[in-house]
Amino acid sequence: MKVLCGLLGDPQESFKKIHVAGTNGKGSVSIKTAVGLSKMLNYSTSPSPKVGLFISPHISTFRERCQIFCSGEEKATFIPKRSVIRHIRRIFRLIDQNMDKIHEAGGDVQAIRFFDIITIMAFLEFRDQACDYVVLECGVGGRLDATNVIRAPEVAAITSIGLDHTEMLGNTLPEIAFEKSKIIKPEMKGVVLGPTCQQQDEVFNQFKLQAQ
Repeated sequence: MKVLCGLLGDPQESFKKIHVAGTNGKGSVSIKTAVGLSKMLNYSTSPSPKVGLFISPHISTFRERCQIFCSGEEKATFIPKRSVIRHIRRIFRLIDQNMDKIHEAGGDVQAIRFFDIITIMAFLEFRDQACDYVVLECGVGGRLDATNVIRAPEVAAITSIGLDHTEMLGNTLPEIAFEKSKIIKPEMKGVVLGPTCQQQDEVFNQFKLQAQ
């Protein structure tokens, strides 16, 4: 992810970000955050504020994974089909033309996942549309999630901790908390934790340790 994003000029760093992880509720929190940000920015000095939203999975159409709210509107615009095609073609062309660079950087072309591709697609669209803020929902976990290629977001939110995707994240709540806590990074302005993240000391301490 880092190599591919770097070859594209790091599109993920062209806007401010809110990063959301959690076992449950992260989709709803991401959507509500994007709507709220759009309304708030509508009263700012920006002439036409835009808030991007990246969520997964989709419900009715693939294009809803990448949405943009304009000027305080509650209804978002989905990424156009032509943009999906254009971005994905560009990414695959980039991979094909830079296999040596990817290998030299320690990357593995065979390990590139579908979610990696659509995450980069969303980054490119948000940059093209000059979004002010983007709300990024993690796919699975946090530490190794494609969205975690970003540097420091403005705020990280972790909605809940539960036993899910244990084959990838670990079999205990502290192990899962460790994975999700890795979206907490230096230079952030704040961290928001849901109730279940604070109910057990061993879970809460993991987030506290990462935030220090």
